[in-house]
Amino acid sequence: MALIWLGFNQLSWTFIVIIASASAVWFGLFSQVSNIYLRNLVTKEELPKAFSVNQLRDGAVELSGGPLVGLLLGLGAVFPILANLILSIVSLIVSLVLPQQNAHLVKTSDAESKTGFTAGAIEVVKDALAGIPVIFKSTLLIISTAISALYFPLLNGFIFLLVLDSVSNGKSLISAATFNSVVALGVIFGSLVATKLVDKVPTGGLIIYTLLLPVILAPTAVWVDNFYLKLSLLLLILVLLPAGNASFGGFLMSYIPDEYAG
Repeated sequence: MALIWLGFNQLSWTFIVIIASASAVWFGLFSQVSNIYLRNLVTKEELPKAFSVNQLRDGAVELSGGPLVGLLLGLGAVFPILANLILSIVSLIVSLVLPQQNAHLVKTSDAESKTGFTAGAIEVVKDALAGIPVIFKSTLLIISTAISALYFPLLNGFIFLLVLDSVSNGKSLISAATFNSVVALGVIFGSLVATKLVDKVPTGGLIIYTLLLPVILAPTAVWVDNFYLKLSLLLLILVLLPAGNASFGGFLMSYIPDEYAG
């Protein structure tokens, strides 16, 4: 749709906002699918390391994505959208050849499989909502959900604040974009370290350090004026994040019943 719109030179600001919003919803719904699917590929003991590898992949994509998009934009405004379309098709093809989920997780009966599209959609919604009561039956899951719901939006808001502060203080857009590169570098380096840390440091300790480090360093990064000191503090904040996230995610994946893994 975006390609057709762009072909008629009608890619307005409103349409861009719609595309960005739809992409954000899509990311929110499906960004964790690869982590959830890992349960079909590795043992529960290997989940933290597998999470680390996933984060390493995401960091590499984030780091290389900016320059590649800039190159494609130089060729023409249509090329980034075209590249996204091609990669989406590749992802679809790859997903079709992945091994199926464990048989004991598939609960769809023959009667359900023969229902129409509407009934099937209702079943999907019911399955998606079925996990919510499970969260409220466990104090650990309630606390974990609350932490995740607060921590990551606040961390993203903090990074966005640094970018806005950089631009408002006269830095170029390229300098402001450096923050995104530092985020990617921090995730890549942290993911490499995480593969070692998750085996040597207790899960609880890693999670506590990951949560406390931004509390100490984030206010300092906001208050200092030196641009490079801000970048250094941001890098320090992110170094432990992949290890803590891998331990936290691996633990939760082991704790949550298989049928509610989504």
